[in-house]
Amino acid sequence: MAKETQYTPFCKCMYAYLQLPKPAVGKFRSAFEITLVLDKTEHAELLRQISALNKDAGGPDEVNKPKHPIKAYYEWVGEGNDRKKNYIKDKYMVRFKSFADLEHSPDHIVTYDSQGTPMNRNKNFVANGSVVSVAWDFGTYENGPTDKGVSLYLNAVQIKDLIEWQGKDFEDLGFKKVQGYVSGDKVDTADGFPITTDDGEGQDGDPVEDDMPF
Repeated sequence: MAKETQYTPFCKCMYAYLQLPKPAVGKFRSAFEITLVLDKTEHAELLRQISALNKDAGGPDEVNKPKHPIKAYYEWVGEGNDRKKNYIKDKYMVRFKSFADLEHSPDHIVTYDSQGTPMNRNKNFVANGSVVSVAWDFGTYENGPTDKGVSLYLNAVQIKDLIEWQGKDFEDLGFKKVQGYVSGDKVDTADGFPITTDDGEGQDGDPVEDDMPF
């Protein structure tokens, strides 16, 4: 059962999928989500609250267990085969999510700036390190005697300090400049392929053959 909406203090975030959901992979469903980085002292009240909700729902007491919503915070260090997790003392991660594959799922998570102006866009743009507050509620689940706990639902986000995700640029993706078309150049036009209508027929009404192996 969902509960009354609550609001986190402002804190740094990671892995924000607010405008477009994180794609489904294997057993993991598509979802809008955001992870908050919480300090043991500064955010003690929120950490205690979430731990208590999980305990009341029959979930594990120990932080960082698979069914516990609070995870130990770490940063990746090293490169290649030497890459490993470096756990940071007294810092934790909590993820809030909203499934994107339900009949009543939103098409995005409402995102506001510091003054309450909506900042909704057609792509994810809130990068790691942005400072946000999350509007959230929770529900409990029980799928068996050892599969109990609390789910933290993501409702909306307010941004105090924005680090904007621009994506990888031209050189980061490994491309190099070559001679050829430049944006704005005049180009020749061609008829190209026939337009395909929704009913699978070509421009002249003949069925469109598609032997592609995908």
